[in-house]
Amino acid sequence: MPLCTLHLIRLSKEGELGSSDARCASFLKLLLASDLGPRLLVASLVRRPVILAERIDSVYLNATPWDLLLVFGPDAKGPSVQASSIETKATPLSLEDDSRTRAHVDVEYVLDVGVPTRILSGYKGRTKELVEAAARAKKPSLDSLRTEEPARTHAGRVPKTSQNLEMSDELLDLIEALEKLGDSGLVNGGGPVHQLNLLKFKPTKEDRDRYLEYGRGFAKAAEAHGGDAKLLGVVVADQTRAALQQQGSAKPSGKLQWDEISLVHYHSLRDFAAMAASEAYQSINRDKRLPSLLDTTIICTQEVDLDRLRRTAKL
Repeated sequence: MPLCTLHLIRLSKEGELGSSDARCASFLKLLLASDLGPRLLVASLVRRPVILAERIDSVYLNATPWDLLLVFGPDAKGPSVQASSIETKATPLSLEDDSRTRAHVDVEYVLDVGVPTRILSGYKGRTKELVEAAARAKKPSLDSLRTEEPARTHAGRVPKTSQNLEMSDELLDLIEALEKLGDSGLVNGGGPVHQLNLLKFKPTKEDRDRYLEYGRGFAKAAEAHGGDAKLLGVVVADQTRAALQQQGSAKPSGKLQWDEISLVHYHSLRDFAAMAASEAYQSINRDKRLPSLLDTTIICTQEVDLDRLRRTAKL
């Protein structure tokens, strides 16, 4: 699998004017105009965590007000090394240390991720299909989300947050906050969302197998809500950076490390909430997902149309 790099970025605000989305647009145009531009596969505006990390880099991840999620594809000129049975084809990248971008990056969190070639090659086409489907889809009403009794991970227990991936007032408030943002020129707050999942599994094969069963059930339960895990990857251990003689503060710290990442598309945050409220989803969440995970975080983001941004940057 080629080695990609996933970045959570907090941009430097020194000397910057305008909204967060405007700063993100300026930084993305800088990236696209550089020789890093062709490698930029995913750029999403970070909105807010839905589920907080509890063990792995939790203070760093939860307390930092991230601006951007970026995924860079492999560098064809990079060296090849073998790590964790993944043949890597890229030199891990740190924007915090790169001379082209360091002045604009305040904080960075980087994961080196092996992504199957078929997913990389099909990503752009799949994204186009999902965006078109989202434009045709009818969103659930906020009234129904607020008034209908949702399924729960624990019967009769009403949570304050969505930490177990279920309906909550906090999630409904986030929906309203995003929709009030409207169209910034980069994304529409009421439009599609990308949920970034970082996953750490419990150690046994039984736990992994149970999560695979969850994945199969998720595909069925999420389909009606536009749920589609369109980017999946295996996190490569820190030794890969050592093998490639990469140093710096961008490496995640601590003994535990994430196992996998996924980017999951939904037609809107309303659709994500409707899925979380359904018994079809909660049955597999209770029985398969929650018992399998040692730690996880889900961060709500909204993907930028990079082709559109490239065109506007040339005007």
